[in-house]
Amino acid sequence: MRYFKLGAAAGALIALMMGVSGEAMAGSDEEQLKRMADPDQWPAPGRDFQLTRHSTLADINTGNVSKLQMIWLQGTNALRGHEGQPLVIKDVGGKTMLFMVSGCPAMSNCNVVQALDLTDPDNPKQVWNYVKKTDRDESAVPRACCDTVNRGGSYAEGKFVYGTLDGFVIALDGQTGQEVWVVKHAWPEGRDHHPRSIDRRRQGDHRLRR
Repeated sequence: MRYFKLGAAAGALIALMMGVSGEAMAGSDEEQLKRMADPDQWPAPGRDFQLTRHSTLADINTGNVSKLQMIWLQGTNALRGHEGQPLVIKDVGGKTMLFMVSGCPAMSNCNVVQALDLTDPDNPKQVWNYVKKTDRDESAVPRACCDTVNRGGSYAEGKFVYGTLDGFVIALDGQTGQEVWVVKHAWPEGRDHHPRSIDRRRQGDHRLRR
């Protein structure tokens, strides 16, 4: 009977956690969909969940595109491939912000994130930049296939979230650039360095000694 009660309690806790997680995900989706409906924002890679990469803005058209001139530029200091479009988010602490993340030519400037204030769109100002400095995997660059590109980040619930070449997923506060959380999800150096693989090897050695 005790085991049944414990099992039921554990099941209820898991169901509650799943419900809370589901509500959070649903809220995030609603937030993203609202931004995707606004033509003045570019809230995710590909702009929408269908990756259409299409904007309904019509100020630039076939009749005037030849007259475009460069007003400003912002470099990433990463002279390798770039595949992720910058995000444009209108409600970051009351400001319209642009977020972009670089490729990874070397671990010293691997996946640098920059945040620009677009309050004056003709004179944007960098508010913060971020690059992870610790626990980087130097083997990721030579192991990478098809260049060391980054395909962009996403923004939701006040956070810019992106992945790094060496297997981290990082959430940064959109206003300050401070780390909110960091998760290691991939090990480019190989399965033998994964903590679970090490634990399994130790368990196997223990069984052999016994």
